[in-house]
Amino acid sequence: MVLLRDVSHAVHVAGEDRIMAALVLHAETGLVLGVSISGTAAGALAGAFEAALTNQAADLPPAPPARVVSLVEVAPEVRKAITAASFGSPELIEAGSFGEAEDIFDSLMGHMAGRAQPIEPPSTEDWSLLVEQALAFLRAEPWARWSDVVPLGLQLTVEGAVADYVAIVMGNAGVQRGLALYPGVTLPPGLRSPGPGPAPGATPSGTLLLMLDRPGETPDGFADKALRYGWPADAAYLPTFVGVGPDGPSDLADADAQRLNVALGAVVALDSRGPVLAEVARTTGRVALADGAHGDFVITQQPPSP
Repeated sequence: MVLLRDVSHAVHVAGEDRIMAALVLHAETGLVLGVSISGTAAGALAGAFEAALTNQAADLPPAPPARVVSLVEVAPEVRKAITAASFGSPELIEAGSFGEAEDIFDSLMGHMAGRAQPIEPPSTEDWSLLVEQALAFLRAEPWARWSDVVPLGLQLTVEGAVADYVAIVMGNAGVQRGLALYPGVTLPPGLRSPGPGPAPGATPSGTLLLMLDRPGETPDGFADKALRYGWPADAAYLPTFVGVGPDGPSDLADADAQRLNVALGAVVALDSRGPVLAEVARTTGRVALADGAHGDFVITQQPPSP
């Protein structure tokens, strides 16, 4: 399985205006057989093919493939690279999409961009449900009614594990729209603004973020992923999903994606009731997750911060 992308937005090489990355995967196991970066598609593919033919991945001995699968849009480049290579004439199969392979490529790009990578990444169904829930959050526009000076108490239960967060709806001031989840039952001391922070420790480890930005402002990798999972191409905003680990920004793990999914559903449910100023509002509910699982939430409107 061969993937090819323009990664100029994430990788910069002196003297090169355009950077292409090629990734060769074993179709049955998903093991990475070869990776290469070059200023041209031909160079990137040639390097990835050479690595796949010479390096052993786990128990798979290097061998010429009988079939090569690629996305339709890059198939002409892949076909030319196969012709130029020295491993015969394998059958080239053109596919419209293959989500798990694209997610592996996303992880590679995230690593190259400096974000920590999870041991257990979200499944394709996890991503699909999270993107759908984020779109519902965008359409609800809760920032029109909730300010970031109103912290929301949030308790999530996913697969029997209970986690407490303080949720902040971003966007009332018109600067950054989205949702920030801070671990614990109180806001981090000295917090100035939601975000992954410019340096480790600026935002507490375990923070989860959805940031909504205009097209052109959202990093290409996050925008492409959202569109791949059904985000409308004509939407006014695009989502960025990111966590914060001990060493700074990180891509989401599967548990992170599930918790953020449930949290977004909780905020939309609370928002549908409207702010209640005379009393503490408490809302409970359940959100569907991948593989028939579900997550439960209790979300509470807390008094405004001093």
